[in-house]
Amino acid sequence: MAEQPKSSLWLFDSRLRALRFCYRLASGAISSRRFGPSARGAFVKRRDLMRKGSSLLTVCVTVFFIIVISAAVLAFIFGIYYLGMAGLFQLLGIGYDSVQALALFVLLFLLLGIFVELFVKVFNTLLLPAVASRLLQKILEFCIRYTFTLPVVFLLNHYMSTIHIKLMSQAALAAFVVVIEMLIDNEDYSQKG
Repeated sequence: MAEQPKSSLWLFDSRLRALRFCYRLASGAISSRRFGPSARGAFVKRRDLMRKGSSLLTVCVTVFFIIVISAAVLAFIFGIYYLGMAGLFQLLGIGYDSVQALALFVLLFLLLGIFVELFVKVFNTLLLPAVASRLLQKILEFCIRYTFTLPVVFLLNHYMSTIHIKLMSQAALAAFVVVIEMLIDNEDYSQKG
């Protein structure tokens, strides 16, 4: 006797019953002793995976907020540098064509300053602990920082046609920037121990 094909309604109904059974087994409404520990364990793992999915959302939100906070901190630092440079430019009589030119100068100064700071830290760490006097340490630190900052100002003035800095103003600008960085940094390089 040939079997008759089952209707799709019967198939849907059986799947629905299986899903209800799985839900009740996973939620503890049905005792898992009847089906063995492995049946309940499989459903618990599935439920734990759903919790991991929600933790993925938590991780995404956390990463998003870390990026937003980091961007806000970087924007704040850029703003401080921008306003500081605008004030120094006004004080030293340095001319610039537009506000965008000043912003580009500050951005490039910060980017080049990151690389310069690496060399400054190396020289400061190697040379300054050998100096006994705190005053001499600060003078040597100023000289090291100034030696690396002045070429950055010179190169930016040379390659940016929208910024017009005289040679004496370049030296004064580099000196002001170095003094401000030293006041903010204020590290003690004397040997301990």
